[in-house]
Amino acid sequence: MAGVINPADVVFGRGFIMGTPSGAASDSLPFGEVRGATITIAQDIVELEGAASLAPVGVGIKNQSVRVQVQYAKIRARQLTTLFGAAAAFSSPKTTVTKGINANPSPFNLHLIADGSSAISATTDKFFEVNLLSCVAESLEIVNNLGEFVIISFTARVYGNGTDHWQVIMAGDQTTS
Repeated sequence: MAGVINPADVVFGRGFIMGTPSGAASDSLPFGEVRGATITIAQDIVELEGAASLAPVGVGIKNQSVRVQVQYAKIRARQLTTLFGAAAAFSSPKTTVTKGINANPSPFNLHLIADGSSAISATTDKFFEVNLLSCVAESLEIVNNLGEFVIISFTARVYGNGTDHWQVIMAGDQTTS
């Protein structure tokens, strides 16, 4: 199954992830193939109590947090500079990425596409995408595998763009079923 929606999580199997750095064209930063990703959506509920009622007279949301964790993706210098606000410099034959002590990351958008999904095949039941808006990376663990950097665990917090936090896009009309 490409994606499963639970009350608090969206879980991906295989798929692809692309980023959009602040001010860049949509999906201009490919991260590569993802072996697993979990998007956790949590809300703190507040109960409104009435003077003459033991049961709550209403409920509301106190705060909401959204986090994404990606388990496997190829990484290049450009992803590191986007994720953590680092700077990259090329001096043949190598690129050096440096994270300054006072360098802050810029928020970026993430676009996850489940394996088998594409904008062209939106009518198939395998179509499943998630857009996460205004993300900031919290942690990253990398290992060196055959000369290519591989992300083992990448976690980002989603802050939203002032209007929306996230979008889930699925095949067909699911508004009535």
